[in-house]
Amino acid sequence: MKKQFPDIVLSVLLALLFILLQAVVALFVKGVFGSQGLMLIAGVTVPALVILFIASSVNKTTLKRTIHWGAVRGGRVLPVILMTLSAAVLASEAENIIADYVLSPETYFKYIEDFSKLFVMENRADLLLGLVSLTIFGPLMEEALFRGVIYRGIAKNRGRLIAVITSSILFMLVHVNPVQFPAALVLGILFSAMIARGYSVTDTFLSHALFNIISAFFFFDIVEFPGISVNRAVEVVHVPLYLILLSLMTFTASLFVVFRGFDGRDD
Repeated sequence: MKKQFPDIVLSVLLALLFILLQAVVALFVKGVFGSQGLMLIAGVTVPALVILFIASSVNKTTLKRTIHWGAVRGGRVLPVILMTLSAAVLASEAENIIADYVLSPETYFKYIEDFSKLFVMENRADLLLGLVSLTIFGPLMEEALFRGVIYRGIAKNRGRLIAVITSSILFMLVHVNPVQFPAALVLGILFSAMIARGYSVTDTFLSHALFNIISAFFFFDIVEFPGISVNRAVEVVHVPLYLILLSLMTFTASLFVVFRGFDGRDD
């Protein structure tokens, strides 16, 4: 059987290339155009597109086929939404636990302060571009790359289980920040497993985008809730226990529905 690009080693190199190109493109756009918002969009879009074109050229296929864009599983939209909402709450508490018991609160809030600087914009146009990058372009490009290219390549060569594990670890590592690792790893496993069970990149993109939209709402204090909103004082506030339990039940039930009954085909 003919090998498909990329295998595991090449997938690791592509993830490293993605990180490197992000830095180079971001610095170039910021230096030439002076736009923070444009920098964020270009920093995630250009590297992903470069890799997508490489993959489509090597595999001698179209860009659309490389991304594996497909129809939304309409009957599963509500369970996917509930899974994403509950995952967002649980991810917030996982981050709180890391901040409180693994890192020092001071270290965690220093990260929050540094991350916030990415969205300190000089004008509303840049702020809008930054939000669009966070909620649309980022999820779209990451899903196209990690589920459309890396997962598919490894799955064809090594099988679905290895592909889910490897693509999820790489997805986690490209986020660079250790505080985000647990949530990124879990989301990577969920999204890759959805592809393995017959969902399309369209489905995982919508879930990914919704997760980032929820995060943005709380990060920018558009909506406030203890333990989910970013507390910028040097004190970690945890999500109330009742909401954690409700989210765990919702996540478990929706997960069962999301993954029930699919045949596992990944093509």
